[in-house]
Amino acid sequence: MNKTHLTIRSQNGSANCTVSAASSDDHVFDVQRDYVNVTGFTVENATGSSKAGIHLSSSEHCNISDNNVTNTNYGIYLSSSSNNTLTNNTANSNTNYGIYLKSSSNNNLIYNNYFNNTHNAWDNGNNVWNTTKTAGTNIVGGSYLGGNYWSDYTGTDTDGDGLGDTALPYNSTGNITTGGDMHPLVVLPVHNLDTGEGFYTIQAAIYDPETVNGHTITVDAGTYYEYVKVNKSLTIKSTSGNPADTIVNASDSGDHVFAVTADYVNISGFTVEDAKSNKAGICLLSRQHCNISDNNVTSNYYGIRLYSSSNNTLTNNTATNNYYGIYLSTSSSNNTLTSNTANSNYDTGIRLLSSSNNTIYNNYFSSNTNNAWDYDNNVWNTTRTAGTNIVGGSYLGGNYWSDYTGTDTDGDGLGDTGTPYNVNIQNGGDMHPLVPPPVHNINTTEDFCTIQAAVYDPETLDGHTITVDAGTYYENVKVNKSLTIKSTSGTPADTVVNASDSGDHVFNVTANYVNITGFTVENATGSDETMAGIYLNSVEHCNVSDNNATNNDYGILLYSSSNNTLTNNTANSNNYNGIYMDSSSNNNVSCNWVQNNSVNGFRLTEGSTGNTIENNNIIVNGVYNSTTTGYEYQFYNDQSNNVEAKNNYWGAGMNDSKINASIYDWQDDSSKGNVTFLPKLDGPSPCAPIPELPTVVLFSVGLVALAGYVGLRRKD
Repeated sequence: MNKTHLTIRSQNGSANCTVSAASSDDHVFDVQRDYVNVTGFTVENATGSSKAGIHLSSSEHCNISDNNVTNTNYGIYLSSSSNNTLTNNTANSNTNYGIYLKSSSNNNLIYNNYFNNTHNAWDNGNNVWNTTKTAGTNIVGGSYLGGNYWSDYTGTDTDGDGLGDTALPYNSTGNITTGGDMHPLVVLPVHNLDTGEGFYTIQAAIYDPETVNGHTITVDAGTYYEYVKVNKSLTIKSTSGNPADTIVNASDSGDHVFAVTADYVNISGFTVEDAKSNKAGICLLSRQHCNISDNNVTSNYYGIRLYSSSNNTLTNNTATNNYYGIYLSTSSSNNTLTSNTANSNYDTGIRLLSSSNNTIYNNYFSSNTNNAWDYDNNVWNTTRTAGTNIVGGSYLGGNYWSDYTGTDTDGDGLGDTGTPYNVNIQNGGDMHPLVPPPVHNINTTEDFCTIQAAVYDPETLDGHTITVDAGTYYENVKVNKSLTIKSTSGTPADTVVNASDSGDHVFNVTANYVNITGFTVENATGSDETMAGIYLNSVEHCNVSDNNATNNDYGILLYSSSNNTLTNNTANSNNYNGIYMDSSSNNNVSCNWVQNNSVNGFRLTEGSTGNTIENNNIIVNGVYNSTTTGYEYQFYNDQSNNVEAKNNYWGAGMNDSKINASIYDWQDDSSKGNVTFLPKLDGPSPCAPIPELPTVVLFSVGLVALAGYVGLRRKD
């Protein structure tokens, strides 16, 4: 531009008029004369070295305003240019500097601009970066003109006027060498989405005359000290939707934080705290059709209070460390409370006083002095309905109560005994109290009602760990992934898996690298007499440990499975064999207690060779033969291969002759291989578990000698 007193402006503003560099190696606007005005453009794509969207060279008394300069090397560049005014411009996403002044560029007035760039400013002259504080709407919606908005300003607005009060002057980390911006603009954190206005406080947004019923107010992350009176039908929500980052703290602990005096109000996404002296974090005062959701109300006298308020919905709120978590009083009726958590409240999680016909289900009440208090007539559960409940179960029903003492007998995640739950509930109570899913994938953090559901879940992958809480599970578990499945307690006595179909194995393992530990597995007793508590089917590198396999056809059965480890298991009182290996080689079977199995303690067949079978307690399996004084048969080698079973304990009073009589091998059938059992242990293997047997049984089988070991080795 080589003419003076020239004004170039768009007809419809920068949003509707774009000037893009014809060549990225040229400036878009190159002003070389005085008294030039450039206004109302989007200016872009001057990306060459030292090129700018708007460039002033040796120019004075120019006015650059209301432009949006983006995607250039320099946004606005002044060289040897003084006494110019730059206002209401946006320099955004430019790769070098948003504004650059050099070569004796002085006395320029630069205010009410918006800078968000790699580097916002550079100035080695003497320029003015703000006007005096003046009432008027600024470029970021604030109520005062002052300086400019800087994306990297780190100070704060302490008096709420929208102008920064700390870290002054702003000098672009020293790039403005003289002076700087004394009134940097701070973005207003509260927004009326319908009017486009910004506010410093939530209350100011509500009270603004242009805010009317039906409007939505959003609140940016931060901490607000306010007493918010909601007297219009509004939606008030945090911008992030995350209560953790948007906190409303009682400005006066003697007032509510939110006091709602209008119908059809929605409040969501806040942490609301510190209303004391019989005041509430959120209080509905004779209101209807309000929705209070996704809030964290904490450290108040009442977390959420409904006073004479009906037909409202409270959902997904957390009330913690209040005196009362949720409190309904004075004829508050027909309200619905779902998916809320009331935890660690000093008096009561939820209290209803003179309030009836409220529906309260799928909430979580835990660790309150009293979880509930209700002497009126309210509904504490919905009908059993398929759907994920608040504790991860598969059915909606009632609520979770930390002091519910009943049990879920059918595994649907709803309590079946001790119902209705009615602790401090005078009329009726919860007919379907929620029981948390007891099975957990530690890697995905998902919870399940059954072990099989956890195994089959698509997000359960090889290498994951599944833990199972204490209880009795009626399942036939098919393990087709390389998983660790273990009881949470590590104690088989309290975690029992009972075959739901006795004609199938309890655990049927068809994947390599499976670990199963800490269970009692029982009652796999099929009509074909081949069902096992734990069945390894053509697998390798599995570890079966610390389990009690009892009352099955076979305690533990390996078929065509090699290089596995069976240790610290009890195979006790199974109908046929304690441990059966068919076509299975090179397994480590040690430190197990194999006792009182009806036919055989161990049985090996079809080329099961190279197995390490040692440090086991093999006691009173099979049928006692009074003639041979052996048990027929503790160990049965039903194959032509020789087997070593050294360093095992065979029971009290079992000398070599009696042990030999208790083993079926070539001496009984010349087609069978030999079983070498010497050397043997003279006392019980201390590494094997002690089964929970009554004293009378110990005496009857001649195991009084074990009493000392029981005292020393019994697992707690």
